[in-house]
Amino acid sequence: MIKAVVFDFGGVVFNNVMKYIYEKTSEKFGIDVLTMKNEAKPLLNEWERNNISSEDFWKSLASKLKIDDEELLKDVWQQTFAENLAPNEKVFQIIEQLKERGMKVAVLSNVSESFGEYHKSKSHYDAFFPVFLSYELNMAKPDKKIYEHVAEKMKLKPEECVFVDDKDENVMAAEECGMSAILFENAEQLQEELERLM
Repeated sequence: MIKAVVFDFGGVVFNNVMKYIYEKTSEKFGIDVLTMKNEAKPLLNEWERNNISSEDFWKSLASKLKIDDEELLKDVWQQTFAENLAPNEKVFQIIEQLKERGMKVAVLSNVSESFGEYHKSKSHYDAFFPVFLSYELNMAKPDKKIYEHVAEKMKLKPEECVFVDDKDENVMAAEECGMSAILFENAEQLQEELERLM
């Protein structure tokens, strides 16, 4: 029996702003988007696990992209993030329906401290309990341990949880841990799949 639904955040509950960040940085500094993604991804993985500080992230990224003005790079990312962030209202409606049915509704997000604290300051996580953020746990999706941690903290078996994410590898990892999982496409598809699993 399903007792909890665990949501990814960026790309499901809110839109994924990384594409806007890459496009804006590309435009501002004249760097190819693919090059930037390739350089940024390993650093983002470390930053979201809290293995490197925010200061080290910006310094390393500026160095890899051969950008002299580290502060300008940081400002472009943070401003683009704030300007393009938008909630998926239809998903929030589904979340409210789940709560009305007595379902636990949690969030599991790979996020750096800078952006996680921004979300907290804007009360973006208030619809969820509990909230699992990678930088606070020093681990991230698709690490098997993070899914096990989520189930354990909610005092549930993995098979009592449904996990929703927009990335294949994260969905597959949740399934390998025993959770039901949904690869998110849109709110209508999510609603249908949840009904099927409930």
